Amino acid sequence: MKAMDWPAWRRWLADTMGEARGRHGFLLVDGRAFVEAPEVMAALPEAGGISLWQGSLLESLKHIAPFLLPYDRLRPSDDDALEVKVARRLWADEDRRYALTWLCSHAPLHVIAAHLQRHTKVTREDGKQFYQHFYDNRILHGLRSVWTAEQAQAFLGQVGYLCYERRPGLVERWEPAPSSDGKAASTEGLPQITFAQQEALAMACSAGKMALRLRTAAPGALGSMSDAQLHARVDALFDEAMADGIHTPSEIYAFVRGVVLGRSA
Repeated sequence: MKAMDWPAWRRWLADTMGEARGRHGFLLVDGRAFVEAPEVMAALPEAGGISLWQGSLLESLKHIAPFLLPYDRLRPSDDDALEVKVARRLWADEDRRYALTWLCSHAPLHVIAAHLQRHTKVTREDGKQFYQHFYDNRILHGLRSVWTAEQAQAFLGQVGYLCYERRPGLVERWEPAPSSDGKAASTEGLPQITFAQQEALAMACSAGKMALRLRTAAPGALGSMSDAQLHARVDALFDEAMADGIHTPSEIYAFVRGVVLGRSA
């Protein structure tokens, strides 16, 4: 799939969401990525968005909060709708598309928002609680790789479909798997995470740390490559290394550094 500008992406969304007739469309925004665009963040509530930090200790941080917006406007005649203008403005920032996740559901906005709000915190087996920043789809992608089938099903809940651009031209699509036992996923208490899953998640999300190490170690060798472009490059090489049987962080970093900088570590 080729990288898409806004008109192409909107057409793709229309075709994709058209497969889910009767469902509502939503856009999940990681506000932390747009802290330098206060006018955009201010428009999210005006466009009908609901903060996922609403009712939490972070509620006052509306300038960086994750928001769930309605997005049912797929026809060209809706170009002047506020939610379309906001979505177009967000999509225009290519370096921050990791902060945008698109969802479909039969449930209305407030139900999906409440469901996702529950997943903003997790508890570990020792009782400690942590914020879970799945609205950064790079972290969501990592979570998908460490969750059990039951945990994944519990997260999707009433969400019928979601997608995000992992890298330019690479769109990840995710739908609930059919339940094998007919049992509904638990919605009691906070979602759980284990020590082992946290370690695996850190490994799965280490491309960002590797990109930062490269930026710090050899800033002049990276030319005009933006942080997001560097992360996408490192992320792709990370996958390539894993596919080639390179698994330890030090070996993966050596491989990535050698390719990106054109020399061995």
